[in-house]
Amino acid sequence: MNAFGGCYSALALLVLASCPVRSATIDTFIDGPQEVVRTSNGEPRLTTTPPVVLSNSPFTRRILEVSYGAQRLAVDTTLAELSYSVDDLGLSGNARGYFEVLYTSDTPVNLLAGGATSFALLFESVGEVDWFIDLRVSGSSGTDEATFRLHDITPGTPLLIGFDQFPAVDLGEVTSLQLDSSRIPVGTSFVLKSITTVPEPGLLSLFATGFGALLLRRRRYTDSAVTSSAMAATG
Repeated sequence: MNAFGGCYSALALLVLASCPVRSATIDTFIDGPQEVVRTSNGEPRLTTTPPVVLSNSPFTRRILEVSYGAQRLAVDTTLAELSYSVDDLGLSGNARGYFEVLYTSDTPVNLLAGGATSFALLFESVGEVDWFIDLRVSGSSGTDEATFRLHDITPGTPLLIGFDQFPAVDLGEVTSLQLDSSRIPVGTSFVLKSITTVPEPGLLSLFATGFGALLLRRRRYTDSAVTSSAMAATG
């Protein structure tokens, strides 16, 4: 009986091994530090931080860039987050903020690895002012982008952006990933905690259900076997 029950364990392990559904980390903002602070229109129109080499990412490096107006773009490695805000400092001229977070790699990146089907952006907070942000993916086959609104975000719940929104790009051969926006109005802010890739949620549910059914069936079989053995012994 134990040998038969062990077959279910072996089958479950085989399913686990053959379905590597897992997330891949692009950035959790622990590498750095990088910080850009603009407080005067007299500063250069464009400010770019030196690239930071990423320690746990399929991409090699991260570059931050801001331009125009009065804005702050910062990565705090102590808090492990990307914090962005546009503040009205009473300056004349263009008081809107532009930003770009660029990921590049020395070799093409396979974003489809591990059965991934979506980007997942986890925000800790979003300000009251709504605006648009672009997620742009580039590869040897071309470039494509998806746009989302800040008010589409639920803080603490990953914002999923499906790979099907980038049909012009071979996601198995990606050379760069870019998060950016332009002419962001005063009062806009957000805190981004991580960027990852994740598998289809339905695939995870199907896997969990099937694995649970295997365990339940084994338990029922074991309970039945124990009951039969006990009855035979008392008979």
